[in-house]
Amino acid sequence: QVSVAKAGIVASLPSRCSVIAAANPKSGTYNLSKSVAENLSMPGPLLSRFDLVFILRDQACIVRDKQIGMALLNQPMDKSRSSGPELAATMEQFGNGRVPLQHRLPWVNDFQKEPLPLQTVKDYIAYAREYCKPKMTDVAAQGL
Repeated sequence: QVSVAKAGIVASLPSRCSVIAAANPKSGTYNLSKSVAENLSMPGPLLSRFDLVFILRDQACIVRDKQIGMALLNQPMDKSRSSGPELAATMEQFGNGRVPLQHRLPWVNDFQKEPLPLQTVKDYIAYAREYCKPKMTDVAAQGL
């Protein structure tokens, strides 16, 4: 059952669903000296609607995070798409995490098998012209 109290009306309604939600701490990291409501910047009445609350904390470790990232990139994605190891090797080759455009385009072409609908492309270009004021660099022009 779900209990609702709004504008002086109190009602209990039958419920046939479950809600699973996730939230990140307001400051980016969980502060153990604060309550759950303060960390999530969520009002207590809203938080009380959840029957169970689990706190999952990530202990920052650069070495472990890099191992996890490399493991994810090394997993085969799909037989029809470029594999993670190829992308990981390309990223390692340039070291700074920024892969030049000419190395990214083949991966995108292989990943995006179906062409985008024409109207979507037109809408995207119109939006970019109106709000982004894009300017193509010489390097990007050569890559295209």
